[in-house]
Amino acid sequence: MLTKVSTKGQMVIPAAIREMAQVGAGDELEVGYSSGMIVMRKRRALTPSRVRLMLLAGRKLPVMDASGERAVEQALTRTRDRVNR
Repeated sequence: MLTKVSTKGQMVIPAAIREMAQVGAGDELEVGYSSGMIVMRKRRALTPSRVRLMLLAGRKLPVMDASGERAVEQALTRTRDRVNR
């Protein structure tokens, strides 16, 4: 799906993407940039249990390398293909 950035730097997230991500009016999105990709995700409140899970999961995080970037690109392609059907 394509969207355009306005002169004010605004853009519209297509409805199908908003539905899949369960993003609605007033939700906050975290925005980042990595290896040529702009990445957004819905912001969720930090609870003690989420912090604990994040800390435990962080111990297992792989180093981002070319194969990791390819995996992300493949996941994005699969998602785009599914949305465009």
